[in-house]
Amino acid sequence: METEWVLRSRYAVPKNQIVEAVSGLLNATDVQFEDEPAIEEALFIWKDSIADFADCLIGAKNRRLGCRSTATFDAKAAKLPGFVAA
Repeated sequence: METEWVLRSRYAVPKNQIVEAVSGLLNATDVQFEDEPAIEEALFIWKDSIADFADCLIGAKNRRLGCRSTATFDAKAAKLPGFVAA
């Protein structure tokens, strides 16, 4: 999710505000997402993580698909639950 990088680095939006904004979108009745449970799980993990939101989302989606682990070359992502360093 490149938006996270842009909001945090370019516009200096704090992580907690991004979490609040995405949570608000998840609660909106007129907005639909492909996999809301995966986004909610990723958001929950990301708020306390140093990994990127995209990695948190990949892990959440993979768990929902039945994967026991996700291999990664990213050192930050390797610290997430369900990830293994490749």
